Amino acid sequence: MPEISASISRSYAAGDDLSLVFSVVDSAGAIVDLTGFTVRFELARRVSSASKAVSTEVSPATATASIDASSPATGQFTITIDKAITAALLGDYYFEAEAQDGSTDESTVTRGYMTFVETLI
Repeated sequence: MPEISASISRSYAAGDDLSLVFSVVDSAGAIVDLTGFTVRFELARRVSSASKAVSTEVSPATATASIDASSPATGQFTITIDKAITAALLGDYYFEAEAQDGSTDESTVTRGYMTFVETLI
C-alpha cells in the first residue's frame, strides 16, 4: 500500500473554486497505479469532528465536490470543491485522502490543514 505522499498546510480564498492534484507514490518514490482503488477525501474543522465540511469518494461524486481519478495508472487524483462550499468555510480545516484497494486495505495518502480566508473581491 502507498504511504503518505504529502502532508501539507496551505491557505485558500473562501468562495473560490478549489482544485487540488495529488500524486501517490510508494516509499521508494515510484508512482502507485490506482487502478481498482477507491479514493476518499474528507475535510472537517477537527480530526474528531462528526460533521464533515466535505466528504466524497471517486464514485459517486456530488455536484459540489468530486474526485477525478480518470487516469489511475499515473497515480494522480484531483479533488475539486465548488465555490458554493468554500464560501461557507473560514478558518482552519483538517483534511485526509485515503486510497482503498480491491482487498479493502486502506492507506492515508495525504493529510494536512487548509486555511480558508476572507477575500476582498
